[in-house]
Amino acid sequence: MTGLFSASFKTGFARSWLARGAGLLLASCLAASAAQAQANNNWPQRPINLVVGYPAGGTVDILGRLYADKLAALLKQPVVVNNRAGASGTIGAQFVARANPDGYTILFAPSTFAIAPLLVGGASSPDVNADFTPIAKVGSTPLLMLTGAQSGISSVANLVEQAKNGKQFNYASPGAGSPMHMTGEVFNRQAGIKMLHIPYRGIAPSLTDTIGGHIPIVFSTHGSVLPYMSDNSLIALASTSKTRSPLLPHVPTLAEQGYPEIDITAWWAVLGPKGLDPSIVNILQTAFTEILNQPDVLEQLQTMAITPELQDGTQLAQTIRAENQYFGELIKTLDLKVE
Repeated sequence: MTGLFSASFKTGFARSWLARGAGLLLASCLAASAAQAQANNNWPQRPINLVVGYPAGGTVDILGRLYADKLAALLKQPVVVNNRAGASGTIGAQFVARANPDGYTILFAPSTFAIAPLLVGGASSPDVNADFTPIAKVGSTPLLMLTGAQSGISSVANLVEQAKNGKQFNYASPGAGSPMHMTGEVFNRQAGIKMLHIPYRGIAPSLTDTIGGHIPIVFSTHGSVLPYMSDNSLIALASTSKTRSPLLPHVPTLAEQGYPEIDITAWWAVLGPKGLDPSIVNILQTAFTEILNQPDVLEQLQTMAITPELQDGTQLAQTIRAENQYFGELIKTLDLKVE
């Protein structure tokens, strides 16, 4: 293998994208109805505010800006990204929940959206099942369990063996309530160990500390760590999805390594306030169907190791409800608190 993106990696990833893309292309015939729907609805007539509950420069922000630019081109109105960071995204979510449901304030959020209010924000946190109008899920990616090159951890089995023999381990995540945090806790439960969660303010500092040997384990999305895996600063011990990633086919899943119940992915979605007009939802869903078929978007998603997975509002609502319930029960069972 000559590098991280070897021919076999690219071929496997391309095949996966072609298979998924076929379904998106079938749906793309709906895109022509967007202009007609806009004409009938007379929306939008002014700039749209796309709220991102995270700082500029991170994966959520970068992806949100990509979609904002493409959405603006289709809707013929500016789509302005508004970063309202804090409390694992709940500050931005609350802002949108309280907004007028006129379609001019919408939320771009990661899957932390379904989990974080269970841990942070208290009574002021929005109800993810009742306070929003789900519009579309627009991408997903498995997570990775990684260790630093100097950690001395050679495998998942080796980590668990050391932990059961009394060695204390910490693990890093980009924040409380993130899928990475939850993956660590699910793994703790399944493996019968207790790694201590160390929440960071974003993925970048957690990777820096793992590479520097200050923390032994980190959970991250693929796109954030590929450069560090390429130079062997970070070593992937496992993927968290049921099947191996086509981008990293040599990395075994946790399911393969004796933890079959672990199947966790990160995703990104668009939501509006409760009561958003169904015609506006339809326009936005149609627009994202077209966006996810644009070659340059697919190319950029590939560089971020994100699969262009599309769900409509009904499917997204089911995803949010299921994850909110599952992780809510886990949080209660383990009596998890914000560290």
